[in-house]
Amino acid sequence: MAAGRHKWQRHITLVALILSIGVVLSALFIPLFSQGENLAGRTIQGVEFVGLRNVTADELYPLIYSRIGEPLQPENFNNDLKALFGTGYFGNVEMRLRPNANETVDVVFIVEELPRISDIEFLGADELPLQEVKSVLGFVQGDVYSPQKVKEGVALIKARYREDGFFFAEVWYRTGELDPETNQLQITYIIDEGDDIPISRINILGTRHLDAEDILDILEQKEVGFFDEGKFQESLFEEDKLKILAYAKSSGYVDAEIDPRATGYEIRWRNPEKPEDGRVVIITYKLVEGDIRFFGGYSVEHNPNAMNLELNPPEREIDGPEDLSPIYKPETLLGSLEFIDADIGEVFDERRYFQDRGFMQEMYSREGYVYAQIRPEFVNFELTEESLNRFESCLAMESPAGEDDSRCKKHAEYLNLTALREYLEDNPEAEGNVLRHIHFTVSENNLAYIENIILKGMEKTQEYVIRRELLIKEGQLFNSALVNRSREKLINLGYFKEVNLQMRPGSSDEQMNLIMEVKEQPTGTISIGGGYGTQSGFSIFTEVGDRNLNGTGQRLSGRLEYGPLRRAVSIDWTEPWFYEACQDSTGWFWRNKLKDINNAPDLTTLEKIADTFQNNYSEIGKVMKSYVVEAESVGPARRLDFVKARIRVLIDDYVAKEYECYRQYPRPWSLRLGA
Repeated sequence: MAAGRHKWQRHITLVALILSIGVVLSALFIPLFSQGENLAGRTIQGVEFVGLRNVTADELYPLIYSRIGEPLQPENFNNDLKALFGTGYFGNVEMRLRPNANETVDVVFIVEELPRISDIEFLGADELPLQEVKSVLGFVQGDVYSPQKVKEGVALIKARYREDGFFFAEVWYRTGELDPETNQLQITYIIDEGDDIPISRINILGTRHLDAEDILDILEQKEVGFFDEGKFQESLFEEDKLKILAYAKSSGYVDAEIDPRATGYEIRWRNPEKPEDGRVVIITYKLVEGDIRFFGGYSVEHNPNAMNLELNPPEREIDGPEDLSPIYKPETLLGSLEFIDADIGEVFDERRYFQDRGFMQEMYSREGYVYAQIRPEFVNFELTEESLNRFESCLAMESPAGEDDSRCKKHAEYLNLTALREYLEDNPEAEGNVLRHIHFTVSENNLAYIENIILKGMEKTQEYVIRRELLIKEGQLFNSALVNRSREKLINLGYFKEVNLQMRPGSSDEQMNLIMEVKEQPTGTISIGGGYGTQSGFSIFTEVGDRNLNGTGQRLSGRLEYGPLRRAVSIDWTEPWFYEACQDSTGWFWRNKLKDINNAPDLTTLEKIADTFQNNYSEIGKVMKSYVVEAESVGPARRLDFVKARIRVLIDDYVAKEYECYRQYPRPWSLRLGA
């Protein structure tokens, strides 16, 4: 009995100990939702994250709603947990409250991090650049490990190989062991690239008037032959579809289509009786030409409800189209295009049409009207004596009777009937041809200023290296010519293989955001060679360099030469923008402004130039405008020169400072050391 009592006493003691520990732990970490209301209103003294491996507390703290020094609010608990789960970093997140003796509370998040990818390895990738294979994956080194994304990578890699003609490529993957210290693992893709497949034949079907041989000449892919490798690539197969369409449309067949049911490629044995000879590809394109169209002329009108406000202020009375003041008059626009009335009757080349439409858009963009819209309306008609007579009679109608007559009168107003009749008289064989006339309606809309220039895609290059090359600045009037020239300058640096531009609306109708997205390319170089000289004898050399050192735009190169009679080492360093800190504008800003002012032909142009001064220089623009207004009191003979002289005095100090900056600091600045 005594032994039994001792045994039960030991059990009771053990249970009491466990309960005591539980009480202590419950005092330290109170269950979140059961006791949170009791601690509501207490000041949060600290926020802790327990269980972090690859993420820092500094990254997570800005995401949560419970802040140090603020009262504890239970309604934030769910938001905190959602924010942490929303990062995708964690498999589990728990939240605990720890009350303190000083009537404050600590918020503790206990997390379980998901594994990270330490490295991505590719075995067997020989035919394609490794970077291209990596780029198709939906994840990179350092990302959270997702079994689904890793599995999807197999299909993505195989698809990339198919684009280059490797139809029999196979891909597998394996995941490494999870490192308990770092919570990371390695992903390895094993690639069997297989063989590429040659093109044995390309068939062009459906051509009634176009020459199939001419189409074959423009294709990117060729049949295998003595001079052509003829390797099939799926991506080029799709590109060649577009080339065939573009060729047909530029030849006047504007309604041409590629028949998808009869277009494709087939992989077959070169010789079914000899599989060892391998497979080949036979490509077939089926073109539906449609009917040919000929050029019937251009016409232009301005939308009276979307005119520029600079020359057409709201208070100005406008009774008809003749009272409108467009940036470009219709005859100015038409005179700048590639297609003109003298080309009436020629084959309608859609490529030339798109160039003309784009050029009109470019003309307005250069003046800052990036929101201008050029809307085309197509009028197709048969060129006959009867149709011309019909248009002339419609044109003479004062009150068209019905919808058909109204449409006929509208189209007749578009057409140059005199030029059409002269063409038909000179070319009677053209009777019956279907002509296409394009009527452009121009909505000028308002000026646009650059609110933000957003740079994206840099992995190595520093942002300031790009910004200093730009010929446009935030706050300036948008100018497409300067934007395109800025893009060319960035490409010419040699740091980027692509520079893509996008325009997005800004915070108001007069603001727009310019997005520049770059794709970097390798800038390092290495070369090894040898030479022979009658005095120096044989020598070998190696040279390494980087034209974008650490993303700063600096150029660094080193050369080592070694031989029995000549040994040399040299280091070159170049800073192409040594003086950049001394200027607060892009390029010769003030000198160019002065040049524009001196060349301005009238007061209206000076007023437009004043509008380009924004942000730090907006006051200068306002003063310039006031000079233009005050000029009304000056005699007409010297009015323009008088305003220009006043403006030159206004900006002379800025011009002088800019010139002094450029004079003192040469560009570029180089240093060479050698021995």
